[in-house]
Amino acid sequence: MPIINVKEFCKKTGFPLAMLRAYCREGKLSHWKRGRVYLIDEDDAFGELKNLKETTIHRRSINQKRVIERRKAVSGDFNYRAEIFKMQERCKADASLDNKE
Repeated sequence: MPIINVKEFCKKTGFPLAMLRAYCREGKLSHWKRGRVYLIDEDDAFGELKNLKETTIHRRSINQKRVIERRKAVSGDFNYRAEIFKMQERCKADASLDNKE
């Protein structure tokens, strides 16, 4: 249960320093703050980062499924260019009616 600062942990593991500090600020990584230095338990940090990685991967897969479902729902019969053209024609017709009055 070695207690080290975030900078040393970063050098040992290769995790980005900014990410680790952000996780400490956001409360995602348990730490003790002494002045400007974040102190963390090395073993606990590995476990917490592993859990964060798993939840992030799970969230990404859910979001990707939603995007695919939206694309399927939209892509079928709807023609965006045709709808835009129709809207432009309606606007031109409305503008010509306003000019006649």
